[in-house]
Amino acid sequence: PSGQEDNYRGPPFQDVTPVPRPSSSSSGADHQLRVGSRVTAPSGSDPRIRHMRVKFADGMSKQCGQTCTVVKVDETSAQIKGDDGRCWWWDLEVFAASERRFCHKGCSLARFTVQRAGCDVCKASLPRGSDALRCIDHDYVICKYCRGEPTKPVSGTKVIRGPTWKWQDQDGSKGTEGTVVGDHSPGWVTVRWPSGESNNYRGPPYQDVIPALENGVNAADGGGKEKILEQLFEAMVLAAAAKEAGTSDRVAR
Repeated sequence: PSGQEDNYRGPPFQDVTPVPRPSSSSSGADHQLRVGSRVTAPSGSDPRIRHMRVKFADGMSKQCGQTCTVVKVDETSAQIKGDDGRCWWWDLEVFAASERRFCHKGCSLARFTVQRAGCDVCKASLPRGSDALRCIDHDYVICKYCRGEPTKPVSGTKVIRGPTWKWQDQDGSKGTEGTVVGDHSPGWVTVRWPSGESNNYRGPPYQDVIPALENGVNAADGGGKEKILEQLFEAMVLAAAAKEAGTSDRVAR
């Protein structure tokens, strides 16, 4: 710093050593959506940010794509703070898949195969057999779309309405299974429904339709074999209770 230059010995001696510098991993984003972590804000080119549940504000554009600090997280969104000190809320699903999701309480999430569940972020019903993340301690579930991994079903795939569905009852009703019959245009798929009607639906970054696993049984509706078994079990319980009551009456008489 004084401006003076001097000569020092190298190997086998070690008169001087390099000054450690922060690595890119310690100074950059650690890509974890939990309080205190550094993440990359959603992209400004994502059309979904204009229609978020948290409502988009003009000032949010400056934060797009920037490295920010997570300030708060709830079940469906995260508040992040930019280098300018401003804080904005963003829907969780608009963050890239590289930003690792956590439970809103900060817990890690484990992969599991859905049997009967709905996503706690987008509130969509998930068909049995689909892939999701879950925090068992807080009964918190995130679907594939909300962890930043929307997919475009290929031709021939059986599908049901997905997290970004906005087409009322074009499918007939919630849980109805249709078939992808081709691509309408880049980013769109054409689906034929049992009624014989065909319509076009958005692919990534949207998820208007999702693969209908296990015959498209919709968990929130409680349809299909699960519902039948539940009803049968309830009938058996009632029958047993009635039989027991009848036996008690005969003993009393």
